[in-house]
Amino acid sequence: MVTFKSIKNLSVNITEDEYRKMNAMHYSMLSRFIEGGFESIDHLDDPLSTPSLTFGKMVDLMISDRSAFNDVYAIIEDKDMPSDKTKEMMDYLADIYGNCYDKFADIPEEFIENSCQKIGYRKTYLPKTRYSSLDKYRQYYELINLARKTNKTLVTQSERRAAIACYNALLDSKSTKDFFKEDLFEANRDLERVYQLKFVSDYERNGHKITFKVMPDLLIVDHKAKTVRIIDLKTSSFKEYEFPWAFVKFNYQIQARLYYRVIRNVLAKDEYFKDFTFLPSQFVVINRDTLNPLIWTFDSFDKNGTLSMGKTSMRDPYDIAEELDTYLHMSADERIVPIGVSLEHSGNSIENWFKKEVGDADA
Repeated sequence: MVTFKSIKNLSVNITEDEYRKMNAMHYSMLSRFIEGGFESIDHLDDPLSTPSLTFGKMVDLMISDRSAFNDVYAIIEDKDMPSDKTKEMMDYLADIYGNCYDKFADIPEEFIENSCQKIGYRKTYLPKTRYSSLDKYRQYYELINLARKTNKTLVTQSERRAAIACYNALLDSKSTKDFFKEDLFEANRDLERVYQLKFVSDYERNGHKITFKVMPDLLIVDHKAKTVRIIDLKTSSFKEYEFPWAFVKFNYQIQARLYYRVIRNVLAKDEYFKDFTFLPSQFVVINRDTLNPLIWTFDSFDKNGTLSMGKTSMRDPYDIAEELDTYLHMSADERIVPIGVSLEHSGNSIENWFKKEVGDADA
């Protein structure tokens, strides 16, 4: 009998929270640096939370571990979700008084009015009207307060239903259902599906020593054929057939190439996995409105250097990381202007700036 070794044995056995806190470069960090440039350097690891990210994480969790959904999310009825201004005010009250008052009704009205004055909430309203406009959403205060204390994310019932619809579409679609079958891998089976394993790898070149971390949505390992496929699930605001535009906009080439390199480097050090080859990276894409999941393949996942696709130039992830690493090792006095911009009396060339900034982007 042939005995296979699980790829799980090569991953880092830590929680997602521990992974997020790990001091290492990752796709989001490099992508945010490319988007924000020099001015973004001090904020690349700031927490980023948007409705689209929250929705994507919901679908990811349903695929990878649906039984854990209620441990991660708290649900609120749509009618109890306040408008942006009222939500901001309620969030502030939960920040200030959440530890002392579980219920909105228990907060002294004088405290609420003082907070409204401080935030500038509905300045033209009378105090009683202000209080009444908040009291209508007391359920939100109580749920967001509880969610914070239990380390959960609060989402609406309609968001949950939309996530379930995406989940069902992925499992029912001809093109994607085989990706998300239950993992039946055992020591004598040749196919292994694993979700959101964490991998870490060190990189040394040109005087840089950088640690990278990756957490792919799905790996499909064929132990008989000795192949590995890296797959990422994207809940996209673009229609599924428009995904190449999203690929460019969100710098997904960085993600695909970095995932491959980190996992390849880890496998290369293992006697069992060192001869495994990688199949082209794939993206499983679904739009919450159209629910027509498609598969997109990125054949250049293992290419080095700058990639050119049409008029778009895509920098190598390692080149981006080296540039960022240079900035991160500068002192505050050294990091005044971007690399390549001179503070000397001789000045700077406008033509050369355009060659770098515009040429690199549209070559």
